Amino acid sequence: NLTDRQLLIWIEQKLCGAIPVANMVATFDIAGAVDHGRLEHAFQLVIRHCDALRIVIDAVDGVPQQRFVSDLAYQLDFVDVSHESDSDAAFATWKDQRSVLPLVPTERLFDSALVKISGSRFIWYLCQHHLITDAWAFGLILERTSEIYRALGAGSPPELLAWPKFEDHIAAIQASRDPSATGRGEAHRPETLATGSEPIELYGRDPATGSAWTRRRTRRLGPDRVRQLRAIVKEEGVRCMPQSTTLPVVFSALLFAYLHRVSGNGQMTVGMPTANRRSKVAKETAGLFMEVGLL
Repeated sequence: NLTDRQLLIWIEQKLCGAIPVANMVATFDIAGAVDHGRLEHAFQLVIRHCDALRIVIDAVDGVPQQRFVSDLAYQLDFVDVSHESDSDAAFATWKDQRSVLPLVPTERLFDSALVKISGSRFIWYLCQHHLITDAWAFGLILERTSEIYRALGAGSPPELLAWPKFEDHIAAIQASRDPSATGRGEAHRPETLATGSEPIELYGRDPATGSAWTRRRTRRLGPDRVRQLRAIVKEEGVRCMPQSTTLPVVFSALLFAYLHRVSGNGQMTVGMPTANRRSKVAKETAGLFMEVGLL
């Protein structure tokens, strides 16, 4: 009963063994003092009302089956690195070690802690398995936890509205899979999904022989480079795109050109993540909605 995207993530994790390729980590840097007990209380209320955080997955005859547990008690860890000579470096080391700890699908698919950097600076660490979240959902959880934290601090009961359920999204997907309900079946899937791109070698090496370990590298372009990139699409002979898609289109073109240079392939397929949240309800629901479009 997993969605197609969840099943692909499940298979990827199984293929990679103990390497936690699906651990997604967000760190929220907070200026000011944070009450650990109050944050723990606020996060517990979010867990109670966001059903995606209460997903556990059991393997039944080797087939993954997700279920939503009715209640999940959680103690928020507290880590103090403020006494270290370089607290930021100490936190970075702690985060690298903590983020590779495997999440046990049959017990819980998230991990969290409050880290004290100094008396006036804290970091909330939140790790979720990709099976239950995407980047958008991280934002929803932060927003709701912050609102409840402030309400508890003001001494007023937090306003816990009926948040949309991820379980309803799963049920809608399952209903759409029924050919009798949609008039469409597996035979109607586009033929392009059954065909793959030609094998690719980067610098003469097969990428599949490498490790599944990855590290994100961030490079800031700065305002000057961004302006220059946006100016490219305004040049004569270049098709102008809407402002919101200018940079993704430019970077996609650069990526394809780069891959062609290092591989020699004339045809390639690149996946581009999409939020896949087209309705108001979807935008208010915590859980995994993102999909990957093929370019």
